Formats: sequence, structure tokens, C-alpha cells
Amino acid sequence: MSAVTDDHLVQGTLSGLADAYDREALDAALDDFGFTDLIQESAQLGVSALFAALGRAGSSCGALNDVLTAAVQSTTGADVSGDTVLLPQPGVEYPATIDDGALTIRGLTIGSRP
Repeated sequence: MSAVTDDHLVQGTLSGLADAYDREALDAALDDFGFTDLIQESAQLGVSALFAALGRAGSSCGALNDVLTAAVQSTTGADVSGDTVLLPQPGVEYPATIDDGALTIRGLTIGSRP
């Protein structure tokens, strides 16, 4: 099977899942499909196909958590499953500060999905 055919199969499968399921049910379907394995093997294909399918279907799921976790793990080698990822606010030198014992975060936090 050619890479183009494989790409079309992945795109079609993810599109079908996004059309059929939403939220937790879609998370479970993506787990059964092996989405985390897909983004480790072919992040560009997995991410672009899934997020395009989600946009067309108007569905949502916890896949952003999986994508961020996979990126951190592949970059650092650390197991961050179950951790929270902080996406710093653009242009902020220090995304988190502690003043008088209070933690201030400047950015978007993405927690682990259930």
C-alpha cells in the first residue's frame, strides 16, 4: 500500500470517528484506533488529519493533551502523562512567578486527560 493510500485511510478513519463521536466517546475511539501511536510515528499526519476532521465535524476531544504530551516526551524523554503542560503567553519572559507566596501563571495550562 502506498503512503498516499495510507494517508487517505488515516484521514478517512479519523474523519469518520470525529463525525460519529464527541468528547469522552471520541477519546475512547481514538484510544482504540491507536492515535497516540500514530502521533509518535507520524505526528504531522495524525495531528493535521484529526484537527481538520474535528473542525469539519464540530467535535471536541482530549487529543490536544495527547499531542502536547507526545511533544514534551519526545523532546525531553520524560514521562509527563498525568502532568499539566503550560503554553506560555507569547512575549512573556517568565510564564510563572511567585509573589508573596501566590503563584501567577501567564499562559494556557493543558491538564492531563482522564
